[in-house]
Amino acid sequence: MRLRLPATLILALCTRALLGQEPTTPTPTFRARVDLVELDVRVTDGNGAFVPGLTANDFAVFEDGQPQTIAAVSVVDIPIVSAESAPALQLVQPDVQTNATEESRLYVIAFDEGITSEQILRARLFLRRFVTRYFGPNDTAAVVWVGRGVAGHTQDFTSSQRLLLESIDRFQGGPSAEPPPTPLVTQGGPLSSPGFTGSSLPITLPSPTVEQGSAARTRMSSLKALAEFMAGMRGRRKALLYVSTGLGFDMYDVLDYQGGVMSLALADAHAAMTAATRGNVTIYAIDPRGLSADGALGDRETAVSPVEFAGLGQSRRSLRAFAEVTGGFAFTDQNDFDGAFRRIMQENSSYYVLGFSSTNQRRDGRFRKLEVRVKRPGLSVQSRVGYVAPSGRAPAAKPRSSGNLAPAVADALASPLRMPGLPMKTVAASYKASGRDADIVLVLEVDATMLDLIEKGGEHTGSVDVAWAAISADGRKTPNGRYRSRLALRPDTYDRASRHGLRFVSGFSLPPGRYQLRVAAGGLTGIAGSVTSDLEVPDFTAAPLALSGLSLTSKEAGDVVTHVVANRLQGALPAPPSALRDFATGDVIALYAEAYPGKKTPKDAIDVTVVLQDGNGKVLRTLGAKRSAAIADRVGGSGFVAEVALDDVPSGGYVLRVEARAGVRDGASVSREIPIRVR
Repeated sequence: MRLRLPATLILALCTRALLGQEPTTPTPTFRARVDLVELDVRVTDGNGAFVPGLTANDFAVFEDGQPQTIAAVSVVDIPIVSAESAPALQLVQPDVQTNATEESRLYVIAFDEGITSEQILRARLFLRRFVTRYFGPNDTAAVVWVGRGVAGHTQDFTSSQRLLLESIDRFQGGPSAEPPPTPLVTQGGPLSSPGFTGSSLPITLPSPTVEQGSAARTRMSSLKALAEFMAGMRGRRKALLYVSTGLGFDMYDVLDYQGGVMSLALADAHAAMTAATRGNVTIYAIDPRGLSADGALGDRETAVSPVEFAGLGQSRRSLRAFAEVTGGFAFTDQNDFDGAFRRIMQENSSYYVLGFSSTNQRRDGRFRKLEVRVKRPGLSVQSRVGYVAPSGRAPAAKPRSSGNLAPAVADALASPLRMPGLPMKTVAASYKASGRDADIVLVLEVDATMLDLIEKGGEHTGSVDVAWAAISADGRKTPNGRYRSRLALRPDTYDRASRHGLRFVSGFSLPPGRYQLRVAAGGLTGIAGSVTSDLEVPDFTAAPLALSGLSLTSKEAGDVVTHVVANRLQGALPAPPSALRDFATGDVIALYAEAYPGKKTPKDAIDVTVVLQDGNGKVLRTLGAKRSAAIADRVGGSGFVAEVALDDVPSGGYVLRVEARAGVRDGASVSREIPIRVR
């Protein structure tokens, strides 16, 4: 079996191996202290409301009764959107991504292979409810499989409800029910090591062909990899929604460990709990059986055999221990999924993260009891009750190497989540290249005032490192890219860059597929930031008519100081393509797109129309696009340009819809839409 990490998780591990360093988080106070024990704490007043504004001096942490020194503290307070007022699915996804957004909740939804096909429809139903009702617009989640599955069916970290729902719907369930419990500690020493199989992932886990006696080890190997990955995203609470009917053994064996030889499965389980409890991973174990007919603890309690009943009770006991020691809870023997999801959302919305280095550095693998007190009177505190200490010899420190990238940029690229240090926004548009490949036009815009530029000789000078990485959903490797831009901005140019930003235009090629694209940038000695986005590259040769991505610019966007590394669209627009999607009334948008006919469609028969419509679908403008210069001729396509005047357009949100049609009647048609705002 293999832990099916989605592409971003794979990319984070690959990039970390490439750069020789651990992943980092957007919270700088925790970044350099990987030895910290992280503890999330929720403080409420007498009315149960979260209390903000506390500092490290307001807390006291005790480990096994001994006071600990708090080295770092941060607060997260995310507004809760009720189920009744939660926004509907976004029908038009923005094409521009930014790291200048509010703090988000972070979820990983993990499907256990032990879920049978009979239970999967129920699991899909309540997880869809979680995404549509309790997943906020700024929240981030990934979908992984613990066990066998198709890697391309998982989902990387994303804020797209649509992509999460599609991944949930792809889960088919495991081949069989929960295996019987397996003893973890043997008199003769640890269990023999099962065989391993190669994988496109940087982790190799036991093969699905091993004997059933190693099922517990297989599952714990997967959970260990997942928990350690999530723990690496430091400085925040991470919620693991683990959908399972049981772990195959009693997790209290881990908590009660008092030394001695551990089996391979117990060692992996122990490492998983160490990573989760020290790295602020909160586990919510969800049994999809609930109180339905296959739950066996409701109406069927008298219908099952004593052996079955005991096994079901033990599986649920293992889920409760698995969750509660991390500060979460197990949802079993219930059908109130909405109540559970509301509680999960609340617990992950408002909390403090405390970091401390334990005074007990023994790697004895034992459970350490924690107690958190608040010094202000009248306040209540909720936190996890302890953590599992690491065991064995400490791993050797990995050498830090960022190659030829600035260290802060390398950190940002290695992070599995967006890094907000340097404010930036990106847009990536796909155009047909040779064969089935696509050219990706990448636009990056940053806040120039945040760069470490130095005034010298009347110019502001410095260097900016830009790097990107893309990996397909099925784990295929794709080329990464980087470049260093050396700047020498005269006073008038620096003034423009300070007011309007600094733009970088570059590009690369990718084959068709679904990707996670990460872009990072920053100065050589200053801060850096990154943006992660979903990128779906179509096969432009597979349809009778295909339409490229859309590239925009405007009069206002022309004021942005631009550094062009590579621009496939050179000359197609009156100014370089822009990530600006917020335009002033009276501005004029210039739009470029390419259409690619199939073998039976003449190029001259293609017409492209551009429509500006408001949020209710009312059409404000309809324009026919003009054929552009022969940029697309080399790939058998046609380029089209349209100008959309925003005179007399009221402030608000709008949609630009571009439709290509082959022939006036009954011809193939294809369209793309992007949202814009007018101020």
